[in-house]
Amino acid sequence: MPASILETLQSYADMYLVDPERAAREYYTDDVVMRTSGEHQFAGDHCGRDAILSVLAAIRRWTDGTIRLSTVLSVAVGIDDAHAVVDVHIAASRQGECLTWERVLVYGLRMVGDVRLITEMKTFDFEQARVDAFFGGPASKITRRSGSPR
Repeated sequence: MPASILETLQSYADMYLVDPERAAREYYTDDVVMRTSGEHQFAGDHCGRDAILSVLAAIRRWTDGTIRLSTVLSVAVGIDDAHAVVDVHIAASRQGECLTWERVLVYGLRMVGDVRLITEMKTFDFEQARVDAFFGGPASKITRRSGSPR
């Protein structure tokens, strides 16, 4: 029997905290999309596993490796068995500036064979202006997988 959405997201989160690249390889579909809210340099649509890994690595570099999930506030699963909403607190620092904020993540999942994989992640940050300022101001680009339509 396949893992439930909650079991899948818990396993993904546990692995992500230790090894984000491995979590992406094991839990993202090839065509996964991450839609990041805001007007900062990391905001936009990031299409494909490699593009997402690239932006997550850039965020880790920007925060000198300090970005962390500090608290999971709640998890809700959609009635369609294909979506979940996770409400979290995130903390990061950069050059002496610290920021803690609340983020809601909406996950889309689908069955691939007998495994449930993540197809989409949408982020919504509370206090978006503070998050934008922390992450460096206006978005510089939208990362797209090569060959994807504009």
